[in-house]
Amino acid sequence: MKLKLTLNNKVYHAKMLDTPLVKQIMDMCPFELKYQRSQEHEYYAKLPKPVDAKGSKQESKASKNQIWLFEDWNAFCLIFNDCDIAPWKIIHLGDVEEDISEELKKSPSYLKVKCEIDK
Repeated sequence: MKLKLTLNNKVYHAKMLDTPLVKQIMDMCPFELKYQRSQEHEYYAKLPKPVDAKGSKQESKASKNQIWLFEDWNAFCLIFNDCDIAPWKIIHLGDVEEDISEELKKSPSYLKVKCEIDK
């Protein structure tokens, strides 16, 4: 499964994991979210609908150019710097194929991102 992300008039592609959770998110496409910058490692936005993450592997370490879910907030997260958010846990959803981190690092505190299925 692939996702197409459009932000700042640039297109990025993500290879998503083949999991029931990712399928739930892909079924919401297309959607556009207003993302908020959090510290110096991510942008996050609440998904349009709640998801069921039961049985998903949760971790605390993430790498730049990855997409994650913070289940407690139903937040779809784009990571632009490696991070360890322990004691909190997140769920890995996929990896952006291009280097999106440089674009996110120079973006403002809020930005809109359109998410579509990439065929």
